[in-house]
Amino acid sequence: PANTTPANSNDKYRVLVGTSILNLLNLGCRATDVTNAVTLSVITCDPVLDLEVVNLTASLVNSRTQLKWTAMGVDAAAVFHVEKSTDGNNFAEIGELPADAGTASRYVFTDPVSLQGRAWYRLRTGNTNGSKSYTRVLAISQGEKDLAFSTVVNPFSHVLLFDILSPKRASLEVTLLDAGGRPVKAATFEVQSGTNQLSFTNTGALTPGMYILRVEQEGKSIFRKVMKQ
Repeated sequence: PANTTPANSNDKYRVLVGTSILNLLNLGCRATDVTNAVTLSVITCDPVLDLEVVNLTASLVNSRTQLKWTAMGVDAAAVFHVEKSTDGNNFAEIGELPADAGTASRYVFTDPVSLQGRAWYRLRTGNTNGSKSYTRVLAISQGEKDLAFSTVVNPFSHVLLFDILSPKRASLEVTLLDAGGRPVKAATFEVQSGTNQLSFTNTGALTPGMYILRVEQEGKSIFRKVMKQ
């Protein structure tokens, strides 16, 4: 919907593919994934909280998920609520950490339950004034040991958000290439072992179309097609 409200939570969406608009209207001339649908979850954040969570990472330590993050602009009344999902849609709080007042503070939280298969995590921050906000969702799975994309927000507009699974602490060379293979954005990221949330900002001026996101680490490269709106 053009104007989304909390009443739209749990709405389901599915992509239909056809060679023309007329074919999209014809059941016999279009294709879709009949088993999977995207479920919309609308979160109301109330007043904006003056706080920024950066460098959120997830890694496995003795079969348990360990989350690490840095917070900027924290006030003494703020609290970090750690939420977990086993299906990517429904989240429940599994713990909380009080914030330290200051310009930049590091936090570590370990899930008390061993990871089974795949899980999704996010942070909900709030204070006594009723303000709250949510981070992006971070996914982690058992048995993932190679450099890989975990999540890419695609298509993108002003910011390209992507999560990278790294087998170890290292530097990543990330390049955004246009359709002709020419680099249009590049950066070096220092990542931890596990899942790392990264981004390319200020991408609004890029020409709409197809791009290639390339990630390199010690001679290994992975690629993902992304669409600029």
